Amino acid sequence: MKRLLTRAVACAAAAMMAGDAIAAPPWLDIAREMAADGESVRPGESSGGWYVAALSEIVSGEGKSEAEAMQRARLVGKRLIAGFVSGENIGASEESSIEETTSGDATETRETFRQKITVDVDAVLRGAEVVGTVEGDGGRKFLVVAASSESADASAALAAKMAELGPDTVSASGFAPVAEGGVPAAQKAALASAKSAAVEMVLGSSVASTEVALNMNAGARVFANAGGFIESFRVVEEGDRDGAYKVTIIAKVARDKLMEDYGAALASMGNVKFHVEKTGRADLDAMLEEKFAEWKCPLTDNRADADYLVWAKWEFADEVHPIDGREGTRLTLTIRMLDAATGKEYFAVNNDPRKAASFVGDRRRRIRNAADLAMKEIHEKIHKRLDAMIGSMAASGRDVRMVFDNYSEAYAETFEAIRAAVDSLPGCNNASATINGSARTAEIAFRCQMDMDSLRRIAEEAIRTAVPGAAMRPDTVSADANTWNLSW
Repeated sequence: MKRLLTRAVACAAAAMMAGDAIAAPPWLDIAREMAADGESVRPGESSGGWYVAALSEIVSGEGKSEAEAMQRARLVGKRLIAGFVSGENIGASEESSIEETTSGDATETRETFRQKITVDVDAVLRGAEVVGTVEGDGGRKFLVVAASSESADASAALAAKMAELGPDTVSASGFAPVAEGGVPAAQKAALASAKSAAVEMVLGSSVASTEVALNMNAGARVFANAGGFIESFRVVEEGDRDGAYKVTIIAKVARDKLMEDYGAALASMGNVKFHVEKTGRADLDAMLEEKFAEWKCPLTDNRADADYLVWAKWEFADEVHPIDGREGTRLTLTIRMLDAATGKEYFAVNNDPRKAASFVGDRRRRIRNAADLAMKEIHEKIHKRLDAMIGSMAASGRDVRMVFDNYSEAYAETFEAIRAAVDSLPGCNNASATINGSARTAEIAFRCQMDMDSLRRIAEEAIRTAVPGAAMRPDTVSADANTWNLSW
């Protein structure tokens, strides 16, 4: 790879010095060869320098729309490219060193050169774009995602230019095949895809420095409604070619919009609720509840109905002002977010006690003042953690468990059929199984974007299909927000 990139960089430099026009590689021809040879990634070089092309199969059906299938294929293509180039920087520089050796009256001078190759994976992936579709054996359809030295250089230059326009301004491209709806329908779909890509870049579902954190259901929730997060955009390039329509936009993504109204994202996942654990200080509990209500996080007073628990520890310490001797009160505040069913901690944040000290009024007033100061100081910390947590939930769902009692080896095949059925449901993924033979229990843990009622309704139908014999199917014992208890 390094030798290839070294030659390609030299080739590109020569072309630029000579003023030659740089032509894009014949992507679809390359892709057809790849499909015929069964390749998923191919590096190469053209008159413009290096390139990397990736093929990702477009798989619709199984509860996925054509748009979601295209979104998934695009993300997989980017992951393939990232995996190929990760760890190297596609760019070259030379180091030279001079070594002198003296023997008698003669001095020999030796100069050596060493070429360094490095890869800016971010620049490569920012420049990666969908360039078309091709068909393979058996009618399989592949999306072609490609990156090149030209696109990486352009993306880096554009990123620097857009930095002047403010944070969260990105360039993104969308692609859609021209099908029954003709060009107008393809144009609309390509624009929606470009908006999804822009939101993805800002919210970080795809590209993170040297790796791609890919979520296969990314297109199903937040990104399927990406237009709501686009503050403004302008189309900088569009057109149809080879039966496909491409739109490139520069967009300002409203990152704070998700933080300001978590309710919209949470509503898409079902009836998700938060509960603020009581500390015995009603005034402080109310202060925390008001903060989560301000962010439109659905709250419940009933702990049993909650999906997530908000836990706060308020530690007030009295002290004397070091200068004038006034009595004061300082607060150390810890706020944690827990899974109501499993107790799993999602995050914990602490304030800076030095910024939460009050020396005004009696102790009751000082406590209130210190609490106000602490909440103002810790506000952004909670915001960021909650933003990341809900952004992840919106893309991949929340943690859900199916717990089976009276398990035995006789149900092993049935249990695996149920796990596979659940893992194939739209909005469900990463289903893993745990069996405790001595306790005769089994568990399926997975991520789910549905509320429990919807999950049960859809999953029960899938289980009936996967397990035809009624005698082998488990019965429901109980279900709460995150746990579904069953028994054989």
